[in-house]
Amino acid sequence: MLAALVVALSSTALCAQEADEALQPLPAPSRSLYASLGIGFINIDQRGPGVRAPLGFVAAFNRQRLIARATLLDLSFLEGDNRDARYARSFSAYAPSNCYDTQTNYYVSNYRCSGGTDLLGSASAELNYVVLRDVWLSEHQGQVFAGAGWRWKSPRSAYGSIGFFFERPRQSSGGVQLLIGRGFVGFGLLWGYDLRRLF
Repeated sequence: MLAALVVALSSTALCAQEADEALQPLPAPSRSLYASLGIGFINIDQRGPGVRAPLGFVAAFNRQRLIARATLLDLSFLEGDNRDARYARSFSAYAPSNCYDTQTNYYVSNYRCSGGTDLLGSASAELNYVVLRDVWLSEHQGQVFAGAGWRWKSPRSAYGSIGFFFERPRQSSGGVQLLIGRGFVGFGLLWGYDLRRLF
C-alpha cells in the first residue's frame, strides 16, 4: 500500500512538472523575419491628422538585441482640401450637424464640408535597440525598444522610435510603436507573419 502511494505521488509530481514546463513560453529565436502590417494614426504638420497603414518587413536579431524594420509602402489617408465654398462648418452645440449651406442657410450632411480624402505614399527604414527584455503586457511577454529611422517623403525626415514588441516563435509578432519626426507624429498597432512558416 505504501509503495503504491509513493508511486502515485511521484507520478503526480512528474505530471505537474511536465505541465509547468508546457506552460512556459517558448524561447525567442536567435533571429527571425516577419512580413509586417499595421494600422494607426499620423499627424502631419500643415495637413492635420489621418489614418496610417504601414506595410513591410521586420527582422529581429535577439542575440544582438536589434530590431530592423523596412516599410516599403507607408500609406497615409488624410482629409483633402477640395472643398466647395458653398458649404461651411458650424460649431453650435445645438445644430443638427456641423455643416450648413451658405446659400439656403439649411444644415446639410457633414460630408459636404469635407475636402475629400488624400492618399500620401511614403517609405521608411529604421533600426531599434532592445532596451528592456522580458516585459509583460496584458499576458504577452515582450521587449521594449527604442531607435531611429528615416522617412523618405511626405514629409522627408529622420525620426525617433519607441515601442513594445513581442514574438510567438514560428507564428507571429505584434506590438505598438510611437514615431516622432520633424513635421509628423505617428502611433499604431503592428502585426507580423513569421516567414519561416513558408519554408
